[in-house]
Amino acid sequence: MVTAITAGADAACAPLGGGGVDCWGDNLYGELGNGTSSGPETCGEGNGETACSTTPVAVSGITNAIAITAGGHDARALLAGGGVDCWGDNYYGELGNATSSGPQTCYLTVCSTTPVAVIGFP
Repeated sequence: MVTAITAGADAACAPLGGGGVDCWGDNLYGELGNGTSSGPETCGEGNGETACSTTPVAVSGITNAIAITAGGHDARALLAGGGVDCWGDNYYGELGNATSSGPQTCYLTVCSTTPVAVIGFP
């Protein structure tokens, strides 16, 4: 059961009643959180074609989310117990893990294709 929804620039995510999170849309910057920055589909036309998913896919490793939010090309989940995990673009330090680098490279920038813990939260 979906309990809420959030959308960023090109992707959307929904927390599920059981604590998981599903995302769909653009995945050029790892916005789906499923360990890739590729398909399963290609969306857009002409020069605007990009990796995407037209149906919801599970975010890797999130089993206890109580709320989510999405930004430009990144997303975050508030976890039961007060922790926060983020995934997607990290060019400006959006992941909150004390870096503005990887752990991966997506398209032409640094990113995380799976959730990483924000430093300073339980």
